[in-house]
Amino acid sequence: MIALFILNHLMGVIGKMNSNINLISVLTGGFLIVSSVILLGLKRISLDRVGSNPNLKEQEVKAEILNLIKFSSNIPALGLFLIGMVLILVPVYLSSKMEPDYTVKGVVKKQNNPDASNIIIATKYPPHSPEMDGKIVNFTVTRNSQGVLPTLSFNHPDYRMVGVDLNDGDEVEIVGNIIKIRNDIILHPAD
Repeated sequence: MIALFILNHLMGVIGKMNSNINLISVLTGGFLIVSSVILLGLKRISLDRVGSNPNLKEQEVKAEILNLIKFSSNIPALGLFLIGMVLILVPVYLSSKMEPDYTVKGVVKKQNNPDASNIIIATKYPPHSPEMDGKIVNFTVTRNSQGVLPTLSFNHPDYRMVGVDLNDGDEVEIVGNIIKIRNDIILHPAD
C-alpha cells in the first residue's frame, strides 16, 4: 500500500518534470534499483559475501553529487541501490522546487462574430485555440526563471492581433494558480 502511494506520487512528479534529463535520471535510477534486486534474487551479488570475504571489505562504491550528497558502501548491491535512489530523488527534489503551472481562464471573441474558430493563442509551441464559444480552457503557463509570466497573443488571419500581459494586474487577476483575464478579449478586423 505504501509502495503504491509512493509510486503514485512519483508518477505525478515525473509528469511535472520539464526536462528530458530529469526523466532519464529517474528511469536510470529505477533501472539500477530493479537490476540490483534482480541480481540479488539470482544470487549474482550477495549482501553476506562482504562479511565473510576480507578482500571485499576494502572495495567501496563511492558517489558524490555537487558536494552536497556523499555516500559510500562496501556492499556492491547496496551501492547500486543507493546510486539508483539518488538518481531518482535528486530530480524529484528539484522538480518539487519548480514554479507551479497556472491555468488561464477567459473569453476571446471576434468583433461582430460569435464564432471563435481559427483564433490562436500563442506563447508556446504548440499554440492553443479557444473553444468555439471563445472560452479559454485547458491552457497552462509557467513563470520563467526571473519569475515573469508570459504575454499571450491572440491571432486570427483576418483580425488584428491582441496581446495580454499576464503580469499586468489591470488585465488579469491571479488567485492561487488560476489566472483570470478580467475582460473579454475582442479581436477587431484587420484594415
